[in-house]
Amino acid sequence: MASTSKQKNGRRTIQFNAESGKRHSIRLGKISQRNAESIKTRVERILEAQFGGQALEADTAQWLGEIDDSLHSKLAKVGLVEAREQKAVQALGVFLDDYVTRRIDVKEATRVAWGHTVRNLKDFFGDDADLTSISEGDADDFKLHLIGLGLASETVAK
Repeated sequence: MASTSKQKNGRRTIQFNAESGKRHSIRLGKISQRNAESIKTRVERILEAQFGGQALEADTAQWLGEIDDSLHSKLAKVGLVEAREQKAVQALGVFLDDYVTRRIDVKEATRVAWGHTVRNLKDFFGDDADLTSISEGDADDFKLHLIGLGLASETVAK
């Protein structure tokens, strides 16, 4: 029903035929063959339920609830599942400004130091950056950005 393939660059893909007969692809990226096969098995179970007009098995439904938004959106894009509701986007600039305003328990010197950090964060990521989209890798890039500005390592570590 479904098949996995590996491209020359190491990225894996699942392909399957939908009920309409159209062939769809789900690009999984660089994951192990074992993980790709596991996802393929779940895709086949979803297809079996769709073709048979039956409800999903409990373990497949639970798996769908546990997978990350990225994989879920790939499944939704090819019509295997309904898209999840989009979470409200919280802008970085609004979050930082609200946080500093709410913290009435800090001294003025701390507020000044936070002001520098807030300015640097906004300059690097932008005021409108989605707070949930900032990853650990982005934080590492921000740290390198601060070092590139010539800040002392002690300052960057704060």
